[in-house]
Amino acid sequence: MGPGCQQAITTLLTEKQADYIIGLKANQDGLYEQVVDWFERAGATLPAAVSRNLDHGRAEKRIVQVTEALGLIDAAQGWAGLRSVVGVTATRWENGKEQTAKRYYISSLTGCSPAQMGHYIRRHWSIENEQHWHLDTTFCEESCLLRKDHAPRNLSTIRKVALGLISVNTMAK
Repeated sequence: MGPGCQQAITTLLTEKQADYIIGLKANQDGLYEQVVDWFERAGATLPAAVSRNLDHGRAEKRIVQVTEALGLIDAAQGWAGLRSVVGVTATRWENGKEQTAKRYYISSLTGCSPAQMGHYIRRHWSIENEQHWHLDTTFCEESCLLRKDHAPRNLSTIRKVALGLISVNTMAK
């Protein structure tokens, strides 16, 4: 998905008076590079929320930083409603190995603390991970061989509806 499509999404969301947090990728012409550069230069001076997690045999530390100072990020101009950028540094220790990943996000939200923004991002990923795990383990979605016409999309819709019904039924008990 190129930058034009993402920009169209931000326009649509802001027209509907909705907020967004969108993961930034290197293919988003100039914006990614400018945000990375900005956090590399100013990151040490920004307030941060630090969270730690020990689960499933691995330890993880996340540092979340947010800024609304977008004056030096020229490429932000074409993004509707863009009010803040977020940097997340996640370090994971598993089986004696350390891995660090840096991810960046753009958002229409203002006035959010790093802890709040980190919560929103983590909540989104927990929903995504839970849904994908269920679709794969409960419905064997990844091993499905249907690839013709509308079959993949139709079957995916049916699986998601079924998953929703299962979740609602489970919560009601």
